[in-house]
Amino acid sequence: MTMRIKEIKIRNFYSIESMELNLEDYSGITLIEGVNKDAGGSNGSGKSAILEAVCWGLTGKTIRKSNEAALVNNKNKKNCLVEILFRDGKLIRRQRKPTFLEFFIGKENRTKASVPATQKEIEEVMGFTYKSLLCTSFFGQHNGFDFLDATPEDKRTIINNFLNLDDLFEKRAIVKRLKSDFYQKAKTQLSIIQEHHNTIADIQKKKLTLSNLAARYEDSCEYLDLSLYDIIEMEKGREEASSKIALFRQNIFNLTKNKNDIEHSIRNPDEKKLCYACSQSITSVPIEDLEESLRGCLDSIGNLEEQIEVLSDKSNNGPVVSSKDYLKIQEYNNLRRDMEKYDEFLHELQDKVEEADTTKQTHDLMYEVMKFWERAFSEQGVVKYIIRNVLDYFNSKCNYYLSFLCNNNYIIEFDEELSEKVKSRGREVQYISLSGGEKRKVNLSVLMALKDLFILNDSYDSDFLFFDEIAENLDENGINGLFNLLQEIKKDKDIFVITHNKYLKSNLDSSNRITIIKDNGKSVVEGKNVIN
Repeated sequence: MTMRIKEIKIRNFYSIESMELNLEDYSGITLIEGVNKDAGGSNGSGKSAILEAVCWGLTGKTIRKSNEAALVNNKNKKNCLVEILFRDGKLIRRQRKPTFLEFFIGKENRTKASVPATQKEIEEVMGFTYKSLLCTSFFGQHNGFDFLDATPEDKRTIINNFLNLDDLFEKRAIVKRLKSDFYQKAKTQLSIIQEHHNTIADIQKKKLTLSNLAARYEDSCEYLDLSLYDIIEMEKGREEASSKIALFRQNIFNLTKNKNDIEHSIRNPDEKKLCYACSQSITSVPIEDLEESLRGCLDSIGNLEEQIEVLSDKSNNGPVVSSKDYLKIQEYNNLRRDMEKYDEFLHELQDKVEEADTTKQTHDLMYEVMKFWERAFSEQGVVKYIIRNVLDYFNSKCNYYLSFLCNNNYIIEFDEELSEKVKSRGREVQYISLSGGEKRKVNLSVLMALKDLFILNDSYDSDFLFFDEIAENLDENGINGLFNLLQEIKKDKDIFVITHNKYLKSNLDSSNRITIIKDNGKSVVEGKNVIN
């Protein structure tokens, strides 16, 4: 889409207080001159204000960075307005202090509820953006860059911008997000698999415990009819009975020893006996008393043996199981009861592991696919392929413009890495060794080729070009080449030139002129069909 501007109205913009300019009367090449009566010379007269007004009116942004305080006329300090009328009837009216933006197509008002929304409508209808304007319409000191002195990475970035490869990088950003998403999903599935394996290992451990308990307690489950309290009470009873039996047996042992002594005394009545304590002779006990003592011992022994028998029967009556074993039996019984459920659960877990593993493999595969596309959409992938395929066009355009500027004395060629090879009369030379003027001419040819590259890709173009101080460091031959280039470009474009170079001005002596005069801080414009 080609944009054709008919009229520009400027109010309180930078140093311009009021100006209306009909661009239809400025075909071919127009020289913008300046006179600064306040400071002398031409610098600071406001020559670049027309360029800035066009850019700001169309996009809301200036070529050089500028804040509101500098943008709005410092005397009136309000009602900063740029109005641009196009040949097809479209109208853009932009103002600051107060801020508003209006857009008309003929009589149809296409203004939206907000300035950003209206700006978006303008760009969609007219097919340009701030970047496209800078790439195709404005060249010079405020919008220039030294392409050949840039790093290879910066060169690729510049080419990417001129090729308008934003969509590719948006796709790469999407791919990177997807890659991260698939990685996290695969990581989640791995955690699920590990969790299931831990559960399976826990169940297998319980099955082993069950097997070990079964070997010992399988026949003891009958005791589970009793409560743990009953088992503990019985355990205490057995322990008490055992203690009493031990005590009674000790008493029987002592009584038996006493019985044997009495029996010995009965059998040997005349035997002399000594006291164990003092070794004195002990008076013999009558046989009748000894026999009486013997009967007492035998009765006590018999009584104790009866009690031991009763206690033994009581101890052996009921379950002979400890409370510790009872708890193990309970554990075994619970495991045995739950094992059918565990076996079914194991099958479910195995199915879930297989399902999670399949899902993980899918996410792993998609992660690798996204890695491929991330690289494909990078500078080393599709971008490099695109650059490779536009190199012939780009190189031919560079040398087309260079032929005007250098009279075919220089040829430049870029490779896929955007490294340049410069030749002078068939001999390769280093770009860094060129003079400032030669570098200027080579870089200008590259910028013009980049402009064509952008138009080729973006399908947007304008019918005007602004050149701001592009003759810097050029000798007379360089100026002649630049003049020849301008003559060629003016066949298709209306060109506006700002320059301090006297030789270029003399070459443009027959061109249209717009003269900006700054006096007492106010810039006025003189030229055809100019109203101040």
